[in-house]
Amino acid sequence: MKFGLELIKGSIPENSRIALMSAIEDSEFVAMNNIQFKTIHANDLMKILDNLNLQYWLWDNRYWYIKIEDLRKFIRKDLLDRISFTYERRDCDNYATVFSSFVNAFLGINSVGIALGAVLDKNTKNLIGYHAWNLIITEENNQVCLYSYEPQNDTLKKVTGKEIDMDWAIYRCDLVIFR
Repeated sequence: MKFGLELIKGSIPENSRIALMSAIEDSEFVAMNNIQFKTIHANDLMKILDNLNLQYWLWDNRYWYIKIEDLRKFIRKDLLDRISFTYERRDCDNYATVFSSFVNAFLGINSVGIALGAVLDKNTKNLIGYHAWNLIITEENNQVCLYSYEPQNDTLKKVTGKEIDMDWAIYRCDLVIFR
């Protein structure tokens, strides 16, 4: 399939070629890595989110997720690393939505939520601005947990509460939507 895509790459737009290449690679990824899918009921997810003091909208009754190790492998090669940031046109909300959608389309899991909230200065906790990123249901050490994922630079941090230290700033999750 990759060979065929190379043959026609001059006749299709670059974004379409990137999406097709990602679809091919993501399909190969699932087949080659023997990904095991797990589920959590919305009621159990609510308990986790409540314990972390997070506001949420859950649009499904059951969520499929994968282990953190498999998630890290997928992130290392995902589509977003091939797409350039464009202010107001292809920015944080678009990255968060595309990552959530691609994980659903190619892995078949609905465990990548879209997080909305504030970005705070690490030292002063003053507001820098508002942002969108992803919160991901995953498993680590046989325990269901949440990770915060910045799709613009692949930073992945375990969520322990409403405020998440992302190294350069604090992300305050005001709402997460799992769809």
